[in-house]
Amino acid sequence: LTKVQAGVVFSFFGYNESFAGPAGLPKFREDLAKFLSDTRAKQYNGTANPRIVLFSPIATEKHPDPNIPHDPKINENLAAYAKAMVSPAIRPA
Repeated sequence: LTKVQAGVVFSFFGYNESFAGPAGLPKFREDLAKFLSDTRAKQYNGTANPRIVLFSPIATEKHPDPNIPHDPKINENLAAYAKAMVSPAIRPA
């Protein structure tokens, strides 16, 4: 990020982590809060702290091909992880 002097950082979190299910939520929140804190503290462009655009995971869809499995439990986990992102993402003014 320093090499490209990033002023805005696009971050995608939660999809891979969601496979840990509800048991993985505490670690996910901790890891996300640490990432956000560490990233906000940097000045990759040499002048200002970066803005962070945080993307939550998107739901899966049932594919029309019957050979592609669809598990609704995946969306339950994704929703829980997306919801867990709110608190660490909000920075006090």
